[in-house]
Amino acid sequence: MPTFTQGAISLLARWLISIIFVTSAYSKIFGWSSNVEYMHSKQMPAAALLLAAALFVEAAGSLCLITGFGARIAATVMFFYMTPVTFLLHEFMSVNFQKNLGLMGGLLMIVAFGPGGIGLRPRFASGSATNTFR
Repeated sequence: MPTFTQGAISLLARWLISIIFVTSAYSKIFGWSSNVEYMHSKQMPAAALLLAAALFVEAAGSLCLITGFGARIAATVMFFYMTPVTFLLHEFMSVNFQKNLGLMGGLLMIVAFGPGGIGLRPRFASGSATNTFR
């Protein structure tokens, strides 16, 4: 049975992982044109549309990670979002490339083991079924 300490550590880990996505979403909102310009410099087609999708994934995914509600699904989506971002927008094995690989590993841990014992859950989930779908 998970202890309170394990739940608290999982909560802290989710919060720490989400920091980079929250700040990235913030920079997309308040630095929209410079982000579009950067994406154009990397030959990205439909940069504004892709940037809007990235903003949605980062903002909604962060909310899910912070609260724990839908964290496994959000972590899965964020992992698949990070894959092209890492390989298309960062130089191979640069600091940002390696940082993204570490974040992707943390997201996979959430996918595999769930959000931990502290977080929001659907009201209809109870008993052993809760552990299955966290």
